[in-house]
Amino acid sequence: MTFLSIPQMSDKIKVYIYQFSAIVVLLSAVLFSVNPLIAPYTLGFGALGLTVGTLLNPYPGKNFRGKRLFYMQVFGALFMIASAVFMYFNLKYWVMCLLIGAVLTLYAGFMIPKILKKENEEL
Repeated sequence: MTFLSIPQMSDKIKVYIYQFSAIVVLLSAVLFSVNPLIAPYTLGFGALGLTVGTLLNPYPGKNFRGKRLFYMQVFGALFMIASAVFMYFNLKYWVMCLLIGAVLTLYAGFMIPKILKKENEEL
């Protein structure tokens, strides 16, 4: 183990980080209507967790479409971080950014396993 190497995490822990962060993002969107002072922080925490969870699970295949979908998922997570920033400054653009991020993440989340399965069947 070198000085700058990151220890490997198990796949279960990566999945738990991603799922927990997704639940926090959903709850913070609902929390905004109840307590708008705490919601930006929880959304930021959840969005940061989604970004880290996405970056820890890169696309394992060599298919160009799969790699493009992975980058789409990364951009979706970054849109959620932007949504937290807009929510913090009390700008209404946070809803639009959260919706764009959710659609990109959801689409990529459904399509990446299909592309990976198709790629594995061809080999």
